Amino acid sequence: MNVKPSINWVDRIPSKAVRVERNQINLRMSEALRKLIDGKRIELSEEMGTIPSRSDILRLALEMYFGQDLSKTEVDRRTLARIPKQK
Repeated sequence: MNVKPSINWVDRIPSKAVRVERNQINLRMSEALRKLIDGKRIELSEEMGTIPSRSDILRLALEMYFGQDLSKTEVDRRTLARIPKQK
């Protein structure tokens, strides 16, 4: 399944951190899947102005899979540190 939805990726990662409890899940994947994720990171970096983390890509994919907007609660603190401050 090759779905290419029209999403404004830049607005999917909020500019302010939301304090929520975090749980970490370790995910084992094939080299082929890792390459696909890294390819999407590079593709989105051109639009976002920064390279999103692998966690960002997986969160966005899960958000699309579940059909819910999770951008207000699901954000990586490390990603927020890389987002330029808005003036």
